[in-house]
Amino acid sequence: MTVPVRTQSYAIGIHPLFEGATIPEGQGATFDILAVAPEGTPVAKPDLAWELVEERTTYQWYLKDGRYNYQSVTRSVPRRSGTLSIGLD
Repeated sequence: MTVPVRTQSYAIGIHPLFEGATIPEGQGATFDILAVAPEGTPVAKPDLAWELVEERTTYQWYLKDGRYNYQSVTRSVPRRSGTLSIGLD
């Protein structure tokens, strides 16, 4: 059996330029972004579309068989979008 690993002719790499996994609210976050071909060489990609989404999680409590339980529901809320161009530099 053959299973394809890549479905695109390139992959996007995103590297955060801040320490840790989170940043304080209201502080800007910066990233290095690059595009690479399947063999790992950098490629230029003009006009890539991006979208920033906020994940909102709510919890629904319910009673079943005399016990309380909950179910989490996560919704994606679009916040910003745009385009960017990745060069070879």
